[in-house]
Amino acid sequence: MAEALALCASIIAVIQAADRIEKICRFFIETVGNYPSDLRLILVESSSLKTAFQNLEFIEKHDLGASDFLKKLRAPGGPVAGCLQSISKLEKLVSPRMLPDASRTAKRRKTESVFAALA
Repeated sequence: MAEALALCASIIAVIQAADRIEKICRFFIETVGNYPSDLRLILVESSSLKTAFQNLEFIEKHDLGASDFLKKLRAPGGPVAGCLQSISKLEKLVSPRMLPDASRTAKRRKTESVFAALA
């Protein structure tokens, strides 16, 4: 039972991180004219990952038989743990603190520093 809860918590953490990354990418794409194409790729991949994990969360909640598929996902160092680790690293690169703020430096300079960090 504890393994199932740990899997569910990891799935939710991936969904939340992917959602935050998606929102930040959308903000930069909407507000900056010359955004790097990598930002668009990050947006698409994080959106896809979020959707896949939302479906996985649904399956995990409704699979009372604890299928072999879910057992493999629960394994330490398995795919869910790897995704959580990767998405957490990416989230640190595009954290909300990177969003432009009127009280900080000029919007353009701040945006350029964000793009440099992403590179």
